[in-house]
Amino acid sequence: MSNKKSKYPVLQVDLRLISDLVVVIVSAAIGGIIFSCLGQPVIVGYLLAGSIIGPGGLKFISELVQ
Repeated sequence: MSNKKSKYPVLQVDLRLISDLVVVIVSAAIGGIIFSCLGQPVIVGYLLAGSIIGPGGLKFISELVQ
């Protein structure tokens, strides 16, 4: 987390993790809203959105460890 050459700690931001979280939250919200408007259970929208953006679908999220 810190730079050894500097005497002050430098925070390093993992932009890939943040962008993956944004994609997951936005797609879950969209899937939930769509299925709610269709009168279906919202959890089905969450699961479908996750399977679409995951490694088995369109591969927006490819890092399985995170």
